[in-house]
Amino acid sequence: MRLSKVLQILLINFFCLILFFIDRFLKYFFLTSNFSFNSQWLNLEIFKNSGIAFGFHLNIFLTYFLIGLFLLILFFLLIKNYINKNIILVLALTLIIFGAISNLIDRFFYESIIDFVEFLFFPIFNLADLMIVGGIGVFIINKKLI
Repeated sequence: MRLSKVLQILLINFFCLILFFIDRFLKYFFLTSNFSFNSQWLNLEIFKNSGIAFGFHLNIFLTYFLIGLFLLILFFLLIKNYINKNIILVLALTLIIFGAISNLIDRFFYESIIDFVEFLFFPIFNLADLMIVGGIGVFIINKKLI
């Protein structure tokens, strides 16, 4: 049985919302506990990143302006793809938007992004970062940007 596109969109939103709340919970957990796990290939501990992607630093006003502009564009693209019922692009955009909003909440409340996973040679990251990268990956796999 094939699900209707509206139901698929609702499930995508629910799935992304669950990931958003897991990310918020994990950030709260790492902020309020002294938990840390360190091994040869994986470290789990709190790290506050005051920069933007990959630790680059920008003026705070410019950072908020660019993030706001980026989110506004993504919301318009999301609305367009809701109307067109393009499930793949709705998934990609919803992942990116929820991930970006979670990191934006960190900026507002903690003046930095709360990261907690360091894996091998990758920069330290969080679940919201994975959502953003996953959404971009869906775009690349779909080979469509708009």
